[in-house]
Amino acid sequence: MSIPKVTIITLNWNGKKDTIECLESLKQVTYPNYEILLVDNGSTDGSAELFREHYPGIKIVENEKNLGFTGGCNIGIKKAISDGADYILLLNNDVAVEPDFLDELISVAKKNENIGILGTKINYYDATDQIWAAGGFINYWICLVAYHGMDKRDTEKYSREKDVDFVSGCAMLIKAGLFQKIGLLDERYFAYFEDVDICLMAKKNGCGIRYVPSAKIYHKVSRTSGGALSPFSLYYNTRNKLLFLRKHFHMPQLLTAFIVIMAVFGIRTLYLLIFRRDIRACSMIFKGIEDAFIGRFGAQI
Repeated sequence: MSIPKVTIITLNWNGKKDTIECLESLKQVTYPNYEILLVDNGSTDGSAELFREHYPGIKIVENEKNLGFTGGCNIGIKKAISDGADYILLLNNDVAVEPDFLDELISVAKKNENIGILGTKINYYDATDQIWAAGGFINYWICLVAYHGMDKRDTEKYSREKDVDFVSGCAMLIKAGLFQKIGLLDERYFAYFEDVDICLMAKKNGCGIRYVPSAKIYHKVSRTSGGALSPFSLYYNTRNKLLFLRKHFHMPQLLTAFIVIMAVFGIRTLYLLIFRRDIRACSMIFKGIEDAFIGRFGAQI
């Protein structure tokens, strides 16, 4: 029986320190048929040149500008498909992996033809016994999109394989043929919510989403975007949550979820204004709301 070919796509944008650690981690992977495709998103720190010199065994694609997570990944996905990949693994550059993580993912994928997307157990890089994500769930009445197990101790509870609503794009294995059914990542998102979006698109096309806890990685969390309260994160999370709501929700959940998330945006703005006195952060929330309503998507800040 032939061994499926896996293309690991990782993006780099002026993050060569994290990317190098990720690439060194991938050297230890035990799965016998994989390649690494590094997409450099317009870095200005000499990253691409360094990778070409020190990692001659990997494929490198250089974009002229930062196309975001969605655009950068889509460039890689199209190349991976044209080069004959059976599976495509989207992997953040700020992670370290267990050597057998890919074996575990492929083992589950091969046994379940109806599964289209698989995700790993993701623990914190700096607290390896603590869960960051163990698959995700969605409450459609309040548009709560969250990870199972976040900040919990890694126990047996989170070591059971199961179907979930979505898995994190931090480490997402996708059957290459799925893209022919649902298309590529929606580039309107640029960054954030694109992983939840593609999981829902897969489910609408009859494909399962599976959390595989025996496949394990460690995530540094928000290294590229600057953290959850950075202007980048606040803007794209705000705008893209409204895009996600418009794209996937229907009445009556659409109405209740819209009311709830607008209230949450208001509370967050008050917190940033009163306790942090961060006018710029507040403006990013307002800009995200405005752009979502007028349909201004893609790269905006």
